Amino acid sequence: EIERLAQRFLRDPLRVDILPPGRAAAGISHRLYLVDPGNKQPCILSLLNQELGSTLVFVRRRSDAEWLYRALLREGHPVDRIHSDLSQKERIASLDGFREGQHRIMIATDIASRGLDVPGIQHIINYDLPETVEDYVHRAGRTARGNATGLVSSIASCRKSVSFFGLFTRAMARGTLKCIFATWQATRLSSSSPVTAATTSKNDGTGTRRA
Repeated sequence: EIERLAQRFLRDPLRVDILPPGRAAAGISHRLYLVDPGNKQPCILSLLNQELGSTLVFVRRRSDAEWLYRALLREGHPVDRIHSDLSQKERIASLDGFREGQHRIMIATDIASRGLDVPGIQHIINYDLPETVEDYVHRAGRTARGNATGLVSSIASCRKSVSFFGLFTRAMARGTLKCIFATWQATRLSSSSPVTAATTSKNDGTGTRRA
């Protein structure tokens, strides 16, 4: 829509893309955690305890944002949330608190996060998976601004891992993403070798999928 208006009213408008289409910033490390559906919450708690920087967590629905917000509050985490059910005043207060470091964790839906610009975000967590590579890149673009580095962690239940793994491999085949296939057990997090488009996974007999 913006391009259409620019072509209509401007003479020889110049389009500037910050990143090539479908490409995440070079300073981002990507990790994919495959867990059973019931272990998503313990996994994110482990991530939040291990990575202590400013963190933006993406969920799909407003109700999920509220649920995860209250769950993290109960665990003692400095957290707030932003979604369209909140008033404008509440959203502004939440963003200001995040920018100023009053809480290091922000939970957001995709729609509410459009245009969100908070410098210094170090960690993106996809608690709910994005639907497309473009959505993934948009979420990831909230970290590693300029010459900074950042981390994107995606938590996938095993039943959804096939479609998401396909998304990742398509992106990597185009050279747009390089991802570490990570494992999660209890409160311990580890990572294995980088995933390539030819990588497959198998069950090791303990319920944990490994590259």
